[in-house]
Formats: sequence, C-alpha cells, structure tokens
Amino acid sequence: MAIFVNADTKVLVQGLTGGQGKYHGLRNRAYGTQVVAGVTPGKGGADVEGIPVFDTVAAAVAATGADASFVAVPPKAAPAAILEAAAAGIAFIVCITEGIPAQDEAKVFNTLLRDHPGIKDKLLQAFRASFAWSEAHLPEIADEFVKRYPGDKEALLASARYPRIEFTLTEAERKLADAEMDMMVEVGWIPRKVPVASLFAA
Repeated sequence: MAIFVNADTKVLVQGLTGGQGKYHGLRNRAYGTQVVAGVTPGKGGADVEGIPVFDTVAAAVAATGADASFVAVPPKAAPAAILEAAAAGIAFIVCITEGIPAQDEAKVFNTLLRDHPGIKDKLLQAFRASFAWSEAHLPEIADEFVKRYPGDKEALLASARYPRIEFTLTEAERKLADAEMDMMVEVGWIPRKVPVASLFAA
C-alpha cells in the first residue's frame, strides 16, 4: 500500500470550520498527523481547537509551510478548492466530498493535467482509481443507496451514468484503489471488497 502522508507531512484542511472538516481534521490530529491550518474564506483569523484558520490556501501555505491538503467542502465548492490548493503549490490533495458531478470531476482532472502536472502522480492516480472503480460498480453502489434511501434503482443508475471515461490503471493505481476499497469497507460505504485485479485489464 502506498503511503503519502507521514510524520513530516504538514496538512491543511479546506473546510475545517464545517462539520466534516472539523471532525476529520481533529481526528487526524489525534492520530498524530500534523494538521497545521484550516482554510475557510471569510473566517481567516479564527481557529478550531488551536488550529489557525486562513482565508486562502496560499496564505495558509505561506504561514505554515503546509504541503498537503484535505478537502472537505460542499460539492459546488470542491472543484475550485482542489484547483486553489494546486495553484498554491500543494503537491498532495485528498478530496472526500461526495456528490461532485462527473462533469466537474472531469474538468478538474483535465485542468490538473494541463496546468499542474507535478501533482499528477499522486492526486490523479487516486482520482483515476476511485473513478474507474465507481464506474465498474454503479449497480452495486445503487443497491446500497436504495437500501438506505427510498428511490428507484434504474432511475438512480440513469442519472449517475454520464458519458463513459475509460482509464488504464498502472500497478501503483491498482494498489491505491485496493487501499481505498479497504477504507470504504471499513467506514461502511460499500458492503465488501472486490479484488482490483479482477476489474481492470492490464
């Protein structure tokens, strides 16, 4: 399993003042991660249990030397937040936001490829692996969704299936997808793990 964050990594949380950002930011700090800053536009100068909050990622990086970002903002704000982190020189970005439209994900993907090739080996591997895995398992994801919320499975699938984007995964990306599935099973997002090797052609 690839390890991207270690004891020396300085993490900022975009959306630290929100519920998800605060929960995960403080939980990661409790595990020993250096959570050095939060970013919420308009709330610069505040703090969340001792973690300083800045208005912009650039300001947070300048003040703290943060080199990784954890994005926990609403779906409409997530694409801009990811690109802001990249523009500020953050080399490793993780976004946990659910419900980002596939079109927006594709735009971010292409912008990162064009404007920020230095982060491709990390953020884009994660995006490609998780996106491809989700595409391969839309029916299974839909089954889990309709168990929890009333709705029609076929209608859900129809709304979720945007024009297909196909990726060929490298071995490193397969390992990353495998690690992501372990996490998804642990937190209850999917019912069971599926071997990544069985999903993708070499």
